[in-house]
Amino acid sequence: MMIFTDRHLIIQSVMGLQLSENNPTKNLLYFKEKYNIPATQIVFKLKTEIMKHGVEIRDGIKFLKELSY
Repeated sequence: MMIFTDRHLIIQSVMGLQLSENNPTKNLLYFKEKYNIPATQIVFKLKTEIMKHGVEIRDGIKFLKELSY
């Protein structure tokens, strides 16, 4: 999530999208560590939601259903 305020960009979290890979991408890990912010990887075909290397690995369908409420 990004917020813009008077010429400043505030990054609150980072998110990555994958079709079936449940390991966090190196780019997602880089931004998580560089900015010290929460990271989530959304995976379309995921059997079990887990936490890896401090990154929340979420099922894509379940994640999108939760957004609609």
